[in-house]
Amino acid sequence: MGTSTKYPLWSVATVTAVADVLAATDDGLSGREIGHLLAQTGVADADGSNKRERLARALLIWQARDQASNCVIRFISEALAPVRYTQQPAVFSRRRDDLNEVLVHIGLRVNDEGKVASGPAASTLDQAARHANSPVCCRWPRKILPWRDGLVGRPDRGVPT
Repeated sequence: MGTSTKYPLWSVATVTAVADVLAATDDGLSGREIGHLLAQTGVADADGSNKRERLARALLIWQARDQASNCVIRFISEALAPVRYTQQPAVFSRRRDDLNEVLVHIGLRVNDEGKVASGPAASTLDQAARHANSPVCCRWPRKILPWRDGLVGRPDRGVPT
């Protein structure tokens, strides 16, 4: 998606979900990486009680200022630039797959080049999981989580297996 066109605003829920993926506590971007990417994409940093809130707030403020989602698209494209993952291709694949499960709800996806592109749209979680993991959308299959994929209960939440 080129940046000469102004793309429609994304909902707060979508931007927040993108930030949740990219700034995940366990395997997301570090606070330092987020600051660097925000500066690189021309988005002013913002305060937040954690890195997910900080990233979501920065992107939402900038999106509202521009009345376009271009800043969010630009941030995703920089954060998912394949050259950043030459030593960790599995991290690229996991982040892309997780973002695709979010973006499919607005008819977008992250392609193999790390760019946001048009894709199938979904209105349910089942459709989102199917589309986000389709060969059209992703090159590698996502990691299967038995409790997410309905194979067993979730052991860490006391659900029987």
